Amino acid sequence: MKANVKSSPLYKTVQQPKTTMADRGPRPAEVPVLKLETLHDAEEEHPAIIPKDAAIKKSVTGDLSGMSWGSPASTQSKQEGLSEERKLQAVIEQVMVDQLSRAVISDPEQNAVSVSPTSVPPRYRRTLHHTKVKTRMSLTENTLSNKLCFQARILSRCGREACRKLIGFFFTCDQTLTVYEYRNFGKNRWNALPFIARGVHLNRGRPYRLQDISQGAELHFCTDDPHLPQSLRQQPCLTLRVTDVDDTAKGALLTQSGEGLYCLSEEETNDRNTLKAIQGAVRDRLRGRAIQTLTNLARDLQNLDIKTGSVQQKVQLRQFLLEQLCLTQQDFEAVWRIVGRRAERRVHPADVMRAVTGEMSENRKAVFLKVYVKLDPNKTGSIFLSNIEKFYRGKQESDAAHEAVPNPDILAFVREAGKVTKTVSYAEFEDYYEGLSIEISDDEEYINNLRATWNI
Repeated sequence: MKANVKSSPLYKTVQQPKTTMADRGPRPAEVPVLKLETLHDAEEEHPAIIPKDAAIKKSVTGDLSGMSWGSPASTQSKQEGLSEERKLQAVIEQVMVDQLSRAVISDPEQNAVSVSPTSVPPRYRRTLHHTKVKTRMSLTENTLSNKLCFQARILSRCGREACRKLIGFFFTCDQTLTVYEYRNFGKNRWNALPFIARGVHLNRGRPYRLQDISQGAELHFCTDDPHLPQSLRQQPCLTLRVTDVDDTAKGALLTQSGEGLYCLSEEETNDRNTLKAIQGAVRDRLRGRAIQTLTNLARDLQNLDIKTGSVQQKVQLRQFLLEQLCLTQQDFEAVWRIVGRRAERRVHPADVMRAVTGEMSENRKAVFLKVYVKLDPNKTGSIFLSNIEKFYRGKQESDAAHEAVPNPDILAFVREAGKVTKTVSYAEFEDYYEGLSIEISDDEEYINNLRATWNI
């Protein structure tokens, strides 16, 4: 019996004759050459999402790769660098898929008992047959289409958080708001992930309204959202700065919803005017020494936020600002009161500094963040001096007008700041360019300075 098993064809090694190219015949001209050296493992390469219009266009012209599911092999770098419009469209599609896929099954109305409670045991009251396909509050694509899209960034002194790409959506159908994060995973992988869950979020005890979403506005959120990273959940409050809004869509939504123009309250108007006056006076006094003053002040305040006593923190912060910024006692108390009211009494020294000195415009900030990401591509929160020296292009002709100003050159500044650790933190890099923004009043000149210095 065993002999029969061993003699079975399954246990025999059959020597097949080797087949040569001549035996198979010549390769037809229409068949591409198989180049094994160009193949990669699946773990090494993850094709990016190919927009439908691009795929269709390439299929018409016939410029397709035989190894890429219809994606053009010659445009691999352009899959890596999707345009902002395509990124936004991809996020919008992801948001719609997320909201439409989970709304009906998790609607609280599904838990309503449609039959007599006594006729069905409690554990069988909701089954697949009792689940409704559509509820009264279920969302549709048409309902969710009435939305305002905006872009935002985190107000943070941490480079990893400040460089997150956030895209928010405000839905006028139920006054809910959600924020997604656009993230890259490797060279060719990206995704839009929930950052702040969709819901009715409050600001000073009232829900956010469509009028609250405008360029430069600050949106405050609690940090108990499950989608937030652990580093942000440890903070008492999360503040987002709206960087860009589709004003045309906003106007159409306001007309459609019938929401009237929102007028600031007398208190909010007074707060804005007070901060504007204080910032103008402080920035005038800082011109000529803005970079040095801001960087020195930042070093003094570096460990102030971890002081145990809030009263002691306020006293020390007031002393620093009065001495180095020549701020009056009355102005400091006004700023402290305004920042505390906005942050619901949770005052952070960085928030006070922004309120006192102001910030560079969002146009300038966008270019600044591009420079920082180029120097710190992994968004670790600090830049190696070697990268700074690698990309630095030296002083430009546009700096000639400021040569008489006693402000250090960026290369000299970072070498001094990183002489021990050989790195420069995001906060230090930001302080330098916030000071330079005070020195250069013209937006175009400031942006050209950044682009020329770092070749972006």
